[in-house]
Amino acid sequence: MSIQEDANKLLFLSKDSLEIKKEYELFDFLYAMHFYSDKIVLSDLKEKHLELRANSIEIIEHNCICYPINEVVSYCPSTKSYLMQTIEGTQLKLKRDFKLESKVVGVNLIECVLHELDNGLIKCTDLNSGEEKWRKILNGKIVRIESYNDSVIIDCYDKLGFTIALDIETGKVVWKHLFSYSKIDYDNGVILSGKDRNILEVEVSTGRIKNDLTVNVPIHLGYNPHFTDDDGIYYLTHDHSFGKVRKADGTILWEFDLIDEKGEKRKLSDWLLLGNGNLVLQAIPNHPNGDLTCVFNPKENLQYSKVKDGRRISSDYA
Repeated sequence: MSIQEDANKLLFLSKDSLEIKKEYELFDFLYAMHFYSDKIVLSDLKEKHLELRANSIEIIEHNCICYPINEVVSYCPSTKSYLMQTIEGTQLKLKRDFKLESKVVGVNLIECVLHELDNGLIKCTDLNSGEEKWRKILNGKIVRIESYNDSVIIDCYDKLGFTIALDIETGKVVWKHLFSYSKIDYDNGVILSGKDRNILEVEVSTGRIKNDLTVNVPIHLGYNPHFTDDDGIYYLTHDHSFGKVRKADGTILWEFDLIDEKGEKRKLSDWLLLGNGNLVLQAIPNHPNGDLTCVFNPKENLQYSKVKDGRRISSDYA
């Protein structure tokens, strides 16, 4: 079946002949359309929701503030929040305001609940057939998910934190490491983690540790690595100084602050490395001093580096 909007009607058409199989009167019903793996929901974002089942001409009308997504999760459009039913003993409880995360990878829909449940549930659905391909219970709360090629990368928190890669097609574990990752460098195929003076560089496709560095200069709250090049790893500090550490021996090559025209240090919202070694730096927007984006050449500004000869000469860290 296919669905077509016709003025104040929904028309269910045969895919083969385009013959009208069913009509549904909308009566000036203004709606937003929400897509799920097995249904479409037309919602007025208040208290009327029409649930259209996949591969069916069935319409279910919900006249309440929420509509069901599945057996245990409902969505409230007016507050943009979710309700989840959990059974504790014989009691049915509702958990509010959790985040339901979904990600489409090819023909696969990956779904999980973030920051809820000591044993996080993640599942994969085939968008073509609507059939569930796999589901997995992880021993920890899911913090975030990303995809890389044929894997879904999951950052989890138990007592220490761990990162796990699952095969998207089968749900099987590709690799697992006992760290919470900072960033995935998609251009270079590595995942980065920083804790205290330690920085790890791991190959995303295999889980192989490429570099395990101890940075030569200690810092309060550690280093947050973002991306790499052939000889170094680029990082942010907790107060958004930005720098580069050499892979060979953990030596900091340089570290700078982004200072605007009024002499105020700015925090970065985004930054990236160009092929010529320059950096594009973008400060967090809506600042009283105005927005700031610039191209920065570290080698031409080494005299302003906060770290020289392996020693931090300018420090605001406690």
